[in-house]
Amino acid sequence: MPVPARRQRTGTLVYSISWLELAMGVRKTVKPFKYLQLPAEVRLMIKENIPDWDLRTHAALYLASPVTASLYDNTPDEFWKLVCWNSGIGLLPWEANKPDEEICWRDIALDCIRRDGFCKHPICGGRLLSYNREQMVHAESTGLIRPHEPACIRVNDEPDSDAKPKLTAHNIFEWIGFRPSTEVKDREFRLEYDAHLLPTAASQTERLVSHWDESGYDDELPFKNDPMDVDAREYLARHPLAARSFATSIPVESISFCYVNDYDLKDQHWEPDHGETVTVTDVLGILQRELRHELDRDELETFARNHRQCLYEHGWGAYLTLRRMRTLRDTFSFCRLSLLPHICNEEEVGPAFDFKQI
Repeated sequence: MPVPARRQRTGTLVYSISWLELAMGVRKTVKPFKYLQLPAEVRLMIKENIPDWDLRTHAALYLASPVTASLYDNTPDEFWKLVCWNSGIGLLPWEANKPDEEICWRDIALDCIRRDGFCKHPICGGRLLSYNREQMVHAESTGLIRPHEPACIRVNDEPDSDAKPKLTAHNIFEWIGFRPSTEVKDREFRLEYDAHLLPTAASQTERLVSHWDESGYDDELPFKNDPMDVDAREYLARHPLAARSFATSIPVESISFCYVNDYDLKDQHWEPDHGETVTVTDVLGILQRELRHELDRDELETFARNHRQCLYEHGWGAYLTLRRMRTLRDTFSFCRLSLLPHICNEEEVGPAFDFKQI
């Protein structure tokens, strides 16, 4: 018996998405939807009534069959750019310096949905698209960006600015981890194979994890929901939606970072090429370059004092912390990342954030 199709409302049009899920391979027991048997004019009418922010439906419709893909034959790439923009999706750093004619937004949109559109991670897939859309609606409500016009803003965050918007960081940063130092050592990993979505309890089994082998200790420490669980990691390379999401609640073309915990970054400033929007990948790239920083004794003591509970839950006391923890990367074995707005002084350029661990 076919599984009843869920239904969504788009303006005055109510349409079934069982065919969408079938096209993406999510449901394999549902009989093909009769959409393909409709007259071409009706199929086109349905396509035209799908909102220009519904990236997943447009992409899945395109991928469903050559018949549905043909509906987009005369659609310029600007349409796909707009759909991505409305969904809070931008370019990766190595794409931002390409000429416009070499960037295919249709391919970007299709790749995002084909590989990540139905991800089951609680911060990715459909939930991520919904969150991104809510952020874009909020950004449009501020009047700082215009609906249907992909153009990020340059925010003046100086203290005397009366109209500065309140920016918040994307909530996905709290779900990001990095490889432990024991894996990295002197190797260089590309960001997309270093940063990963933290696993959920459901994706792991509780087990003993041995690390810090080079320290000479052979004890095993109990970890639950271990961020070092290699089998449970979801590297950023497999999650284009997460990697391409705008980093802030209002899309901006530049951003600064001042501190990682108490470590001064000397006001690192990042500005993507060609005025593109700052994405999650841009921010994580800045942080990754700082992970080799060796913690001094004061920084270690401050971290141990502020994160006593995190260390205790992992079986670490003050002695192990001072003996084994060496770099900023080591701290990500215990605590999640958070980005907090930084109040700029007269010499700093905004918008600015601090990397904090929670």
